[in-house]
Amino acid sequence: MIEIGSFIKLQRNKQEMTLGELSDGIVSVSYLSKIENQKTQASPEIIQMLCNRLGIEVDNSQEDLIRQRCEDWYAMLFEDQDKKEIVETYNELQELMDKNLSESLMMFEIHKIRYYLVLGDYDIALQKINELSEVSNSFDNEQQYYWFKFKGNYYSISGDFSQAMYMYKNSEDKLLHVRVEEQEIADLKYVIAITHTKFINTLEAIEYANQALDFL
Repeated sequence: MIEIGSFIKLQRNKQEMTLGELSDGIVSVSYLSKIENQKTQASPEIIQMLCNRLGIEVDNSQEDLIRQRCEDWYAMLFEDQDKKEIVETYNELQELMDKNLSESLMMFEIHKIRYYLVLGDYDIALQKINELSEVSNSFDNEQQYYWFKFKGNYYSISGDFSQAMYMYKNSEDKLLHVRVEEQEIADLKYVIAITHTKFINTLEAIEYANQALDFL
């Protein structure tokens, strides 16, 4: 489940709204800060008022549609499909996310790192990493898996292979706690193998390459 405080914080920052502007007439600034940082549980009435001010629908009538479109979009990013279709699907999803309180929001936000990397917008990818770092303590195991993997992708592209390896290994550790497709596991093993080649770790590179082949 999505942490409502993290959702509100993300949406408030996206709309460039201050704590004072969102909380005015609803709760105190300090109380809103506690909500955003998961230090208190707000009542449904307060959540409704905050979401109303943000222009967010609290009902989940669009949830099935959002979940399916997200899965489609994630597959496009993994397969590196036509960028025009990737961008069009992203824009459709962003519009849905901006108007609905969705369980898929945090995974969607994490996949934006991969999205910006696919588009070659590396500075924006780093901005997204920095933004999500503020709420990363609320990520579940599956979210952490992709969080670490996509950060590894970023550092690999940036040429910081030590940091990339650190992120990939953290992602690999999460495989014990998540269910992902075998193709996804193969991809992680492959990028770890490639990263080992940057350090001339020949035996480790061969080992991980063979592990990747085992899942194909």
